[in-house]
Amino acid sequence: MRRTVLITGFGPFPGVPVNASGELAGRLAVAARQAFPTTRVTAARLPTEWETAPLLLEDLLARHRPDLALHFGVSHTARGFVVETRARNAARNPDATGRLPATDGLLPNQPDE
Repeated sequence: MRRTVLITGFGPFPGVPVNASGELAGRLAVAARQAFPTTRVTAARLPTEWETAPLLLEDLLARHRPDLALHFGVSHTARGFVVETRARNAARNPDATGRLPATDGLLPNQPDE
């Protein structure tokens, strides 16, 4: 059975006019296809929009049913690559369209972390 990998990055958003994570996802997918020809590798650049990105990601996961999903992003404070070890249930900044999220958390009525 052929393994499937999904690699995602993001598009631009306020303060980040060029989001390196979207470019990285595409380049990494090309390299992975060459290095692992028996693995199906799919890449996607998610829009940095509070409403659209989760729906697109949900669709990608349902359509491709990956064995492994790698999600890349950017951080204003990181110096190089950082593995995120703590997820924050926070949505307080405007997205790429300038819209604020409908709620303070990505998952309402869930813990902050």
